[in-house]
Amino acid sequence: MKDINYCNINRHIAKVFKNHRKRNNYTQENVAELTGLSAKYISQLERGISGGTLETILKLCNIYNIPQNSLLEPFLNDSIVDSNSEFSNKFQKLCAREQKAIIKLINYFLEN
Repeated sequence: MKDINYCNINRHIAKVFKNHRKRNNYTQENVAELTGLSAKYISQLERGISGGTLETILKLCNIYNIPQNSLLEPFLNDSIVDSNSEFSNKFQKLCAREQKAIIKLINYFLEN
């Protein structure tokens, strides 16, 4: 298992979110409107001052279309990354209808 430095995780996530926001030509105010968060909070997240809740991180991943597992790949055990990357690559090759079907199936098994 790799040593985890939580400050590095916050800085990494901050950099990823800021880069994706700029790549999508969003302002912090745009992102605030889309997420229901304040622009000040978005700024704090992008500077690594705040780590954000899991809910916030998922909202931002959805807005920027970032696979959630890719955020933490640099900090995960290499064997976990390899299996997640393989799954993610295969999943991304499916059409939207097939992806939704897989997600419904996963949710079914998680609920039962």
